[in-house]
Amino acid sequence: MTVKQAGYSKEAFSLIEIMVAVGIMVIGLTAILASYANMFILGDLARDLSRATNAARARMEEVKQVEFDSLDALNATTFDLEGFNVADARGRVEVRNITGNSNLKEIRIVGCFRSRNRVVGEDANLNGALDTEISEDKNNNGRLDSPVELITLLAD
Repeated sequence: MTVKQAGYSKEAFSLIEIMVAVGIMVIGLTAILASYANMFILGDLARDLSRATNAARARMEEVKQVEFDSLDALNATTFDLEGFNVADARGRVEVRNITGNSNLKEIRIVGCFRSRNRVVGEDANLNGALDTEISEDKNNNGRLDSPVELITLLAD
């Protein structure tokens, strides 16, 4: 049984209660939509990262086919990452002789790329070189770094 007082039911919601409930619902929906939008961004980044890694792996396979004595000629060479626009990605091959062992070389392949107008990796201008005048070496280790990095050792 509802008790009425001055024409109003005590079981009804007040305008303030409804506004608070709607406000909480709006905040919750905003958070859900923001998460949904971030999933698209992360999905694009994962796709581009996978594409760049596959291109670097393909380049590594090409390097493995080169004669051991000719590997030094590949040091500091750059290449386009397949699957990207030429201006949006660049890879670099580095060949290093292992100290104390002339029959062993370290091959390092790094790929930097642009995903959603953000450069992934230290090569800010995507030219395949470490440019000190524009401070590309963020961690001061003297080389380009990126999430797309493959390293292998090749023996003669």
